[in-house]
Amino acid sequence: MVTLLSSENEVLQSVAASVIVNISEHASVRQALTKAKAAPILIQLLNSPDDNIQSRVAIILSDIASVEGNQSLIAEEGGIPPLINLMDSELEEVLINTVNAVRVLCAGNPANQDAVAEHGGIAFLREFLTLDSGEF
Repeated sequence: MVTLLSSENEVLQSVAASVIVNISEHASVRQALTKAKAAPILIQLLNSPDDNIQSRVAIILSDIASVEGNQSLIAEEGGIPPLINLMDSELEEVLINTVNAVRVLCAGNPANQDAVAEHGGIAFLREFLTLDSGEF
């Protein structure tokens, strides 16, 4: 599945992301994704022009961020800036999944919290917290 995420074909990327997002809640799958070095590929896909891919990848990143060491790995691989960029999305699904990914990356990780602040994420989070659900 990770190989399909690397495909140049957006349809294959979308299908692979859909399958992975449906199973990434399981610890064994998260471990397998970590072992397969999926993080750099997932981070790259955050820049996809396809909103569905962006949303699914944010979910997968939040799932694998719960594996020991992956919070820092995702940050070191450059995952925070594209997540911050997606927090400007007009699409509710992308926005919610992105904010959740940032939450998981920052939970108990001061370095990632600082990185989110340094990349301008605080303003987006503040705005998100003031939104009424009817504004989506």
